[in-house]
Parts: sequence; structure tokens; C-alpha cells
Amino acid sequence: KRLLNLIEDIMKISGLESEEAFSREEIKLNELIKDILRSQRNLIDEKNIDVSLEGDGLVYENKTMMWELFANIINNGLKYNKDGGKLDIKISEDEKNYEVSIVDTGIGIPSKDLARIFERFYRVDKSRSRKIGGTGLGLSIVKHVLQSIDGKLEISSKLGMGTSFKIILSKDRMEKN
Repeated sequence: KRLLNLIEDIMKISGLESEEAFSREEIKLNELIKDILRSQRNLIDEKNIDVSLEGDGLVYENKTMMWELFANIINNGLKYNKDGGKLDIKISEDEKNYEVSIVDTGIGIPSKDLARIFERFYRVDKSRSRKIGGTGLGLSIVKHVLQSIDGKLEISSKLGMGTSFKIILSKDRMEKN
């Protein structure tokens, strides 16, 4: 199963690196994120995580890419969270951008590792890798999706306190042409 997951993630990155044009459609961010949270219900319940979602936005983008972008960050926010922790997701907008902040109360990331977490197969804590699962490619997929859609990401983290991701999507890019 781990090998199949690894192959699947490598194929996702390979597809993102190709110069192919991706089909685009209207996507309601709130509905997309609700679907992702439904797919993660077992993990949310298992760890008794309090999840909140507020706000909305309408983007015009490839649905699979947007799913991968948000699912990888949300999954990490759940996997690396504390039992009984929180995951807060807020969608907001200004004149130029949609911003989606995903904030968890998890284990956090040491500042020395922040610059490397988007590298393929990089793991902050190698001893947890097998226990928590995953392929080590999730945040690399996030990086490639953001590059493909001209998105930006801001991250901050405090060890033992949690991590905050802010995804910035330009409205210029997101409008139907």
C-alpha cells in the first residue's frame, strides 16, 4: 500500500511538472474543503480534532489540483495535530486575492526545517515517518500546484504549538477567461 501511494504521488508531481494544459472549472472553495474534511472524517474522529471552516470564494481552476493543494495541507494539519487539538480554516478575500489560512495546534515544525519541508521525501522527524504514514511528497505536491497556478504560500510554526499555512490565490488568475 505504501508503494502504491508513493507511485501515485510521484505520478502527480510528474504530471504537474509537465507543460500540459489542465482543464479548469468553477470551484467553490468552501464546498471543496468540506469534501476534503469529509474524506478525512476517520482521522478527525480518531484524534478528536475540533475543525472549523468559515468563509467562501469562487475560483476558476483545475479541481484535481485544488483538491491536492488543500488536501495535503489539511491532512498534515490533522496527522501532526495533538489529540483533542484544533484545525481552523478560514477563507477570506481582498480586492486582489483569496487567502485560505489553515491553522493547527499540532507538534509544529522547527525553524531550521521550515525551508526544507517542500523538498521531495524530506521528513522533519524521520522516526515518526512509518508510524504516521505518508510518502514525504505531500508538501512537494503543494509547492508544484502553487507554481502551476501562480499561487503563494506563507508558513509559520512554533514547536509544540502548531503550524499556520496561508495560501494566497490571485483573483486575476482565478477568473474565467
